[in-house]
Amino acid sequence: MKHIVITALFVLFSFTVSADHADNSRCIDELKHWKTLTEAQQNDSAAKALRDEGTAAWVAGDKALCESKYKQAITEATN
Repeated sequence: MKHIVITALFVLFSFTVSADHADNSRCIDELKHWKTLTEAQQNDSAAKALRDEGTAAWVAGDKALCESKYKQAITEATN
């Protein structure tokens, strides 16, 4: 029985970790989303500027600001 519970928890955790675009304030989902954009979308100058601000926030350790800037960049690139 103990093995079943451990296996179930492992499977549940695996699905949770692999889910993209979850609002987790860690910016990882937005980084993944950015990489799925077309080359033309990624080359939008306004979107690139917002992306660069997000990247700078990531380097500075501000994951919430990174997430916010990447969300803005994705919205700008896809409009």
